[in-house]
Amino acid sequence: MANRVPEEILREILVQLLVISAEAFSGPCFAMYEDAPYPSSSPLSSRLSSKSSLLLLVCKQWLRIGSPLFYEAVVLSTTSQVQTLATTVHSMPSLGLAIKRLRLGDVSYDRDLHSIVELAPNIHTLSLSMDIACGRSISSFCSTLSKIHPVRLMLKSEKKPRDTDVGEVERALVLCLAQWTSLTRVDLSNWFYLKSWFADVLRQIPSLQCLSMGYMPIWHDMEYCRLEGGQLLSVVQNPALRSILCRSRNAKNIEWMGKDRPQCAEVMKLLRIENHHELYH
Repeated sequence: MANRVPEEILREILVQLLVISAEAFSGPCFAMYEDAPYPSSSPLSSRLSSKSSLLLLVCKQWLRIGSPLFYEAVVLSTTSQVQTLATTVHSMPSLGLAIKRLRLGDVSYDRDLHSIVELAPNIHTLSLSMDIACGRSISSFCSTLSKIHPVRLMLKSEKKPRDTDVGEVERALVLCLAQWTSLTRVDLSNWFYLKSWFADVLRQIPSLQCLSMGYMPIWHDMEYCRLEGGQLLSVVQNPALRSILCRSRNAKNIEWMGKDRPQCAEVMKLLRIENHHELYH
């Protein structure tokens, strides 16, 4: 009976059942300010539902149509998940081509992950955690991520290190950003506070057009402008940057932040509320 359903209709049905939504892929740490929990915990799961893969077993037609949809967004949080996916894409390279979005937790940037990204040249959205354990090899981190050419980068951090703290992960990220010439958008999680070293990096990305941030880090940066000048003043010096999006539903938050802050005029020219379509597109 399943074979009687036209393939284009079947595909639309399977999209709803198998593809991780943009909202779920991002997680609550990238939600609107009014919706974001604190702390913005966002436990990783390889799939939203472990049962969704069972749909691929219905028949050969469902397997053929559904497999690329199932692997369109991949979330890896454990070494075993990385190893399993590496085995899968090596046995079926077409599944590697299907991967468009990749979210990485505290995993090792080893040979298995390296082999996955080599077989996944179509990744356009990359989500990374800056809170991963120390001791990562900068060379393996850079070697792996240099194989990806993201258009959108999502960075999660819930820590508040001192402005001078630049660890191995941060140094490796700087090296990668210099190679990602297709990067047009950077999303920072709701509790990711700009530091001077990272503001300088953003200022120097020639392709960067859009920066999305949580309301509180923007407010914190604008308030800091009263004293010594916020980090966004450095970021807006990037001539390619067109917009700084604030994840809040209340437009008055923007108006309030710019009040009595003439030194923030250049930031205010680019700052606006992010709508739902932009956030989860």
